[in-house]
Amino acid sequence: MVFIATGIYLYLTLGEIKAGHSYKYPPQLYYTSYALGVSLILYYVVAQFSDKITRNKVLSKFFIFTGSNTLWIYLWHTFVLNCLKLAKINLNFVVAFFVVVSSAIAITHIQRKIVGLSIKNLDINPGQTELLKVLFLK
Repeated sequence: MVFIATGIYLYLTLGEIKAGHSYKYPPQLYYTSYALGVSLILYYVVAQFSDKITRNKVLSKFFIFTGSNTLWIYLWHTFVLNCLKLAKINLNFVVAFFVVVSSAIAITHIQRKIVGLSIKNLDINPGQTELLKVLFLK
């Protein structure tokens, strides 16, 4: 409700509809109310389908992987996004979204495999092993 009211106010004062990310840094009421609203909707949707998610092993593993690796997925998504911009590849938003998100998830998965195999196969002392696990695998 706050997001919609703020959006209407911005439209009436600026004469255009502004994207939420325009108010992201520093976070302002428009962006914060949008983020909170989306979070609440997602929480509601997940709560409604949590039984189905937990019964489906593939979906459950996907949610656990994604939830456990959000930082790395976020970092890799910025890398992929910047690569697309640098290469001047202009994609439809929906296509770009799926390319960026799926690439970031795939790179994160590959990263975890490489780090896991490195820890397993290289002669690394326990302190370094634990540090690598905390940084990349937990």
